[in-house]
Amino acid sequence: MEHFGILSLLPSVLALMLAIWSKRVVPSLLLGILVGTLMIDMQNNGVIHAFLFSIVNLFGAIAGHPADADAGLRGMGLVKGPGRAELVMIVLLLGAFIGVLNKSGGAYAFGQWLADKVRGKKGAQLSTAAMGSSLFTSAYFSSLATGTVFRPIYDRMN
Repeated sequence: MEHFGILSLLPSVLALMLAIWSKRVVPSLLLGILVGTLMIDMQNNGVIHAFLFSIVNLFGAIAGHPADADAGLRGMGLVKGPGRAELVMIVLLLGAFIGVLNKSGGAYAFGQWLADKVRGKKGAQLSTAAMGSSLFTSAYFSSLATGTVFRPIYDRMN
């Protein structure tokens, strides 16, 4: 089976439906990624090997073994060439940084400070666009940081 056809939409549809149903985006996206990874590896090696290979190499990547991480991420279909695991690790670290900002209350405090300055829905949208455009380090970082900071503002407006 060279191509999945309509089944290639399964991870995305699953992630979207689960996110809408559960209202928890990150676990839904992780499940979609896992399903897509399993589909790719299952095509080559079978179900049990795909599951075990994905889990073992994901833990190797998290544990910080660069060679294992790079080989594991390539094996899971997340990256195609050597040296790309560093990119995945940087994105994971940026996500962890956003998590620390969120848990420490820094993002909430900044959001509250901005809420006092922003007037109306149009001002909130313009502020969101400005902050999202100014955080050009990574597209993922920009989305995560902007969403985390502006959530209290949009919650107050609804």
